[in-house]
Amino acid sequence: MKRNLTKILILFSIISFLSCRNIIHSVNNIQLLPRESDVPGWRLNSAPKEYTVDNVHRYLHNKGRIFKKYGFRSVSVAKYHSINDQSRLTTVEIYKMDSTLNAFGIMGIERGFNHIEDSVFENSYTKGAGFYFRKGIYYIRIEASKTTDSFTIQRDNIIFAQVVHENIKNPNEPLQDYVALFGDNKRVSDVVYYIDGHPQLPEIDNLFVRGKRISGRIKHIIYSKRDSCYESLKYISSLVQEMEPPFVLSNAEEFQIAFNRSENNNYIFIAVYKEWIFGIINADTKFEGKKIVHRLYTELIEFLKSSNKYSLLIP
Repeated sequence: MKRNLTKILILFSIISFLSCRNIIHSVNNIQLLPRESDVPGWRLNSAPKEYTVDNVHRYLHNKGRIFKKYGFRSVSVAKYHSINDQSRLTTVEIYKMDSTLNAFGIMGIERGFNHIEDSVFENSYTKGAGFYFRKGIYYIRIEASKTTDSFTIQRDNIIFAQVVHENIKNPNEPLQDYVALFGDNKRVSDVVYYIDGHPQLPEIDNLFVRGKRISGRIKHIIYSKRDSCYESLKYISSLVQEMEPPFVLSNAEEFQIAFNRSENNNYIFIAVYKEWIFGIINADTKFEGKKIVHRLYTELIEFLKSSNKYSLLIP
């Protein structure tokens, strides 16, 4: 009898431990949200809410699909109003993704290239009445109602952002060094990560697109690191053999190039060097496209040489 009772008590303890651990795990994300005491002059409209993969459609609706592509795990949401003016509202959303790269990816997809880079802290930007940033596997959206001037909106947003930024103690693993490829000073704020491929190059998944200023104009540079040389060659072969109209191969001593004319009458140049795919998707002329690809090749070689000596890890 005592032996059976002991077994029951042990089993109950294990179940209780696992239940508590799951509760703590879900509560921790909500605890990253600002408390009323963290933001004097503001009050919560209602209790914060958390949505997971199973019910995120209730909050994001159709937009939830793109978040799920980028490894969405949960989102914690809280809405606040100003004590002095209840029409002044601020919404804080903390998205937890499955990796730092996917958090970077979903932020880039939402940010695009039309934004104002913010200097409050790294990996942040301003767009309209919102302030957005990434820290590790978390992507944070802070948006204010447009009932006051832009200066007040930004001031309020930054107050909330600083609290959340401080609450996230462990940013998890850094981005891979090659995310900063073709950029200046490890800059990644002008990079968008397309997990399923760019609309103009849907065949190439896990593709990075950088807005790079060349000769006074923004050019969209693409790059991707594949698992092997064979895989990168397979992609360029598919562009030549399967695309309509097909890409045209061009000679280069050090690497392979294929080019095509886009629907916008720009030129797309794709190059392959070992396991790397790189190029440009908005060259004005063939000459410009080929010139830029050779420049990118030089930068790639310099990166590969230097990466053996030091790391460009990004927090």
